[in-house]
Amino acid sequence: MEVFTAKQDLGNIDIFKELYEFAENQKLQDANGLTIIRFKEVTEALENQSRNFIGESNKNIARITHSYLETSLKVFLFVLKRGGMLHRPVLSAYFRYLSFLGLVLNIETSTNNDLFFARNFTVNFPSLFGPKAGYNSNYLKNHLNYGVPIELLEKKPFYYEIDFKDLERNIEYEFNLLDKTYSSYDKEMEMINIFHKDFLVQQFVFNPNTDNLIFQNDYYEYIIDISLENHEKDAQMMASALFKILSSISSVENVSTQFEHLELGSILARIRVKMKDFVAKNEVRNFFILLRELLFGVLTNGKTSAVETLKKIAEIDKLDAERKLIRKRLVEENNEDEVMKHRLLEIERKQLENRKLDIQNTAAQLANLKTVVELAKDGILEADLTKVDLNGISFINTHGEKIVDSDEDIDKMT
Repeated sequence: MEVFTAKQDLGNIDIFKELYEFAENQKLQDANGLTIIRFKEVTEALENQSRNFIGESNKNIARITHSYLETSLKVFLFVLKRGGMLHRPVLSAYFRYLSFLGLVLNIETSTNNDLFFARNFTVNFPSLFGPKAGYNSNYLKNHLNYGVPIELLEKKPFYYEIDFKDLERNIEYEFNLLDKTYSSYDKEMEMINIFHKDFLVQQFVFNPNTDNLIFQNDYYEYIIDISLENHEKDAQMMASALFKILSSISSVENVSTQFEHLELGSILARIRVKMKDFVAKNEVRNFFILLRELLFGVLTNGKTSAVETLKKIAEIDKLDAERKLIRKRLVEENNEDEVMKHRLLEIERKQLENRKLDIQNTAAQLANLKTVVELAKDGILEADLTKVDLNGISFINTHGEKIVDSDEDIDKMT
């Protein structure tokens, strides 16, 4: 029996073996020969790609991929076995799903962030992962620890409890294979979101003739988890704090915010911050850097956070290294003519000027953002306890008049 382990010891995954056996059995059921050939070819291609992807990924992403891949393909097999390999929407859904996986399991573009990787599956096709596959506070910790909904860790598969006809219809609907005339039309419903590294989200639609994905557009997105607590459970104060934080982020040009999940009591909100282009993404990046720095300034009497201190040291070291390299070359080229020396000196001058301009531009951008960020800072300071996570990683954590320092770099969160 073949064992799917790749580089990591992830245990058995015999779903591919089961899929091939299913295809062989269909030959006895007078299924279309060309359909069986296509089924085996696309499944084999996916198996090879998934093995390569898992083998080249870090252990945590390999484990997440293993769980989602096995569960989703078993759901398809569960439905297909009950209807055979007849030409019907669920078979097209299977082919569409493998086209989707072909984009997700791309080591060059895939993110190493657990949260974004899990969203590739559950946001697009929740029916393949159970009724509780969506995110909420009860399952958030489990998602971040294991990369899978809690049902996937249980012994009894969720799809055993669902009538397979209902499950089949849900799958066909999600893959845009059922008539949606009687549902309120929303173009977003037709889009398949692929989450990549560097906070990039690409949107596709399925080609109805080939079942392949066709690119439509892209944007950038942060997933922000905000937790606000007030010892007196003052609803107005907590709501005011959340309003100020969201209002300030939304005021950045070409940026919009959407609730994905909201719980009250102590406020726990998951927000999608959508950025239209790279410029907007850079503005939001600077927004959060400045927000953390302003909070540090208020709560630590003017200190700078560890991350920004290290960044400044790294920039100084980089400039010193560039100067030393140019001086070394000047010494080595001592016997060369004066034209070469002047050329090297001109390069050094331009490098330093460009770096100075870059620093000045960044400072100007942050200065322009400061008024906007002040509102978010005030909102955070109104709560007794505030925690802000970006893509599942803690970025801001305040307790009353104290702030917890962090060595997390926003540029490495995706």
